[in-house]
Amino acid sequence: MSMNELLQWGLVSLVLAWSLLQLVRKLLPGTSRAWQGLLADTATRRGWARFGRWLQPAGGGAGCDSGCGSGCDSCGDSGSPSDAPATPVQWRPAARPEKTGR
Repeated sequence: MSMNELLQWGLVSLVLAWSLLQLVRKLLPGTSRAWQGLLADTATRRGWARFGRWLQPAGGGAGCDSGCGSGCDSCGDSGSPSDAPATPVQWRPAARPEKTGR
């Protein structure tokens, strides 16, 4: 295997790994956050405190709409649009252009 082929396979592998990481973060955000937290804790325990703090997942977004699946049901009435009364769609005829007197 030549150096160019090795470089090509390495680059393709990096792009594939990055794509899979983004897919997991998009489709499984809770699992991704848990794995990231475990990796950050492991790095901190091994003495890499700065790297562990950098890896720590963001703490925001823990509300009822965050999708964590906790089922807290403590938000009460959030005023979601589904609670609003339904209004029918009213179709109007398109405005016709004015005719010029040619």
